[in-house]
Amino acid sequence: MNLLADFMVSFQDELTLLLSNLPVLLYSGQLDVIIGAATTERYLADIVWPGSTAFASAERSVWRLTASDPEVAGYVRAGGNLTYAAQKRQSSAPVLAVSPFHLFGLPSSSG
Repeated sequence: MNLLADFMVSFQDELTLLLSNLPVLLYSGQLDVIIGAATTERYLADIVWPGSTAFASAERSVWRLTASDPEVAGYVRAGGNLTYAAQKRQSSAPVLAVSPFHLFGLPSSSG
């Protein structure tokens, strides 16, 4: 019951402030049933910050753990202080616990 006040609370104002001032890296797992990639992408489209136009027009690129890796790890889009990665491999909610190695391949936030 202690976390009840945090349930379904928006952090859009805080994220907008961060995106307006710092490079930010966000990631989602494509198989996450609670906050999956499609939900996150719709959410990001509604946020307005100084770089939102650059992010919205940025191309999505394939992300692999290494250049020679034949398997796609996910997809990345970057622009306007935001790098967003949708992870395909081992992409349920507890990605840090299930497959932390895959997070080492996440692109850095380039802004």
